[in-house]
Amino acid sequence: MTTETIADILSLQNIRLKAQKVLAVAEKNELQAFVYDPTKLNAVADFVVSIIQADFKGKYETIPPHGRWQHFEVGNNPRLTQLIDVWTDQGVSSLEVCKRVLDITFLSVLLDAGAGDAWSYLDGVERYSRSEGLAVASLRCFEKGMFSQNPKNPHQVDGAALSNLKTEALAEGFQVSKQNPIAGIEGRASILRALGNQLKDSRPSFFMDSIFPTGDFSSECLNVETLWSELQRVLMPIWPERTKYEGENIGDAWYLSTIDSIQPFHKLTQWLTYSLLVPLNRLLHVQIVNETLLTGLPEYRNGGLFVDLGVLKLRPEYPVTEEYEPGSVVIVEWRAMTIVLLDKLLNLVNERLQEELKAPLSLAQMLEAGSWKSGRIIARKLRPTSAGSPILIKSDGTLF
Repeated sequence: MTTETIADILSLQNIRLKAQKVLAVAEKNELQAFVYDPTKLNAVADFVVSIIQADFKGKYETIPPHGRWQHFEVGNNPRLTQLIDVWTDQGVSSLEVCKRVLDITFLSVLLDAGAGDAWSYLDGVERYSRSEGLAVASLRCFEKGMFSQNPKNPHQVDGAALSNLKTEALAEGFQVSKQNPIAGIEGRASILRALGNQLKDSRPSFFMDSIFPTGDFSSECLNVETLWSELQRVLMPIWPERTKYEGENIGDAWYLSTIDSIQPFHKLTQWLTYSLLVPLNRLLHVQIVNETLLTGLPEYRNGGLFVDLGVLKLRPEYPVTEEYEPGSVVIVEWRAMTIVLLDKLLNLVNERLQEELKAPLSLAQMLEAGSWKSGRIIARKLRPTSAGSPILIKSDGTLF
């Protein structure tokens, strides 16, 4: 196996670099689990462009970056915005408002692994499933003070509350029952308890104080790599033990024989980074640099798009009816290819829209308005009963 350091495996830049090595293998038709057909990429781009145009034609500059904020407000219900307005009317400082949003965003993203096909959350008269359902459920629990032990501020997340969180309480808050089962509820609660033990007396928004020690947000730029390093430092100890390298847990990173090396993804940490950047920029106007180091998210909506539209096809020895482990060659090759194919897709989408765009779409914008939604739409069309992934993944509620 290729020799590398723990720092390499945990770094942000290494995710894309390794995936590009997998692409090189794919271009020689030597992937173990998949046949790669690049001629189908144009059809994928056409489909994604049609989805983007349906929602944003003539107003592409309004496409928000990919982030948890939009999920909180699914159904055109400004739940988070209304909460921010309440805090502002109460005289809460702009910094504390942002910290509260960072708190719930941080927690909600950690809960945002696949919920399964059977679970949903009833919010008023509307029912939501999957990622949006998890977002709304976590926000409602946050509003009720479930994640705070501070009687003066129930609208925060703190280590004390998380470390004592009962699985049963989380299940009740998420409306889980025999009739409404969710994948991996124990794993989700365990992750939150582990985060609580790691935070101790602190909050998930802790990084604000270390990254911005002067408290002057308007004059400083946030380097995404700085935020990434801080998140990896805090999160790596809380992940369940999976792959180990030199005796250390390396999180969402897996040995891939295709390249005889570790292929890192760190998907939830990437999703968290994307999601934290939104309130930092929107509420405190923090300038972000090096955001392009983040990759497209290697999860089943983005990845499913390329499987469902024929860019990637499982080889006959890997039946589509089987459920695959996260560390299997099927899942690791699929996720690595998803990263590089999203980069290719972004270029194709921008080429098709160049006469309409004032500026090229960012990867974060394409993920939000294009690939993720397109993956969901094609899944619903091809698998109307479940609208699930084209490749079945064993989930413990802590991965993706």
